[in-house]
Amino acid sequence: YKGISAKEVHYLERSVALTPGKIFTKEMIDQLVSRIYGTGAFSYVSYEIIGSDEPYTLIINCRRSPVHSISGGMRIDSESLVSAIMNLNLNGRNIEGHALDLTMRVSQSPYIKAHWSYKGVGWPTFNISLYGAYNNAKLYQQGIKKMNLSYLDTKAEAFLSDLKWRKSHVKGGLRHEYFNIRNMMMSIPSEYSFTKKSSYISTFVNAESNTLDNGIFPWSGAKAKVSLDYIMKGFGVYTDPFLIFSTELSKVYDLGHGFAIIPRADIRLGFGKEIPTPYMNVIGGTMPGRYFTQQLPFMGIAYAVPVSNKIIMGTFDLRWSPAKDHYFTLEGGFFKDSDELDAKLIWIGHQNFGVGLEYGYDSI
Repeated sequence: YKGISAKEVHYLERSVALTPGKIFTKEMIDQLVSRIYGTGAFSYVSYEIIGSDEPYTLIINCRRSPVHSISGGMRIDSESLVSAIMNLNLNGRNIEGHALDLTMRVSQSPYIKAHWSYKGVGWPTFNISLYGAYNNAKLYQQGIKKMNLSYLDTKAEAFLSDLKWRKSHVKGGLRHEYFNIRNMMMSIPSEYSFTKKSSYISTFVNAESNTLDNGIFPWSGAKAKVSLDYIMKGFGVYTDPFLIFSTELSKVYDLGHGFAIIPRADIRLGFGKEIPTPYMNVIGGTMPGRYFTQQLPFMGIAYAVPVSNKIIMGTFDLRWSPAKDHYFTLEGGFFKDSDELDAKLIWIGHQNFGVGLEYGYDSI
């Protein structure tokens, strides 16, 4: 290793299951570099192979990221007009020990998030997360009429992360959520129940494998994510237990000459006698989780649209980079939804299509 201390070397060897003298293939080296970069402690990770004959020597080059950071940004659009976001991260890019991350957004839909974690050597990371938001959402009902939904959303989580299962990072724990719907001028699919004030206790587990070489404009790699949420009990209203299953799959294919194609599939299925409104499926816009944590982006729908509790979605992006840091993307996709896991959802039934063109500039 180059660029890190002996203590950090010990941690990495434990966390990524690396032992000196081990024989590596090209695929194994790429996965190793991806996992080390994924710790967030390094701004740059590369490797070099030294030697003129076998056995060669593998050297990992690491450049440390700043341990603490303060950042801010601004967004201007036709919906929320102007919004500002600020972040304070203390000890967040150390590979072990305590860390605190605070984020606040000031806008028509403000929120504040606090996340504390403790990362040790040889055991999972313990996390406590607190979140509070007031969402003033603009929604459409299948493009017919514009609606409004305003609600208070608070969330508290305690969970373990950095659990390893094969090539995936796994986290799981307990969650408490409280919802207070202040204003609701819309109709919703009949399979959802409506209560003005309610809170829920749930347990969840997420598994994710991510080998993308860039989080915004990747040229190689794949991402797979599976989530399972079991809502055990509701307060303020009687609710039978229900289950939410979701998955996301995507892969990048570099075609050369500045072109890449990125297919993606999303599935979100709700199972239960009656699912509360805050957990309903919502699609639309270009930002995941714009108004609802579970909101799926879909080109062709400008705002958010509530759909049935079982949805499958496929998107296909053709991206072209004519010059460094400039990206044009032709996006197309479809989705199907149903209140049952049946032939209507999978094979027959109405399909919805969307297409659009997007330009992006990589300023990082």
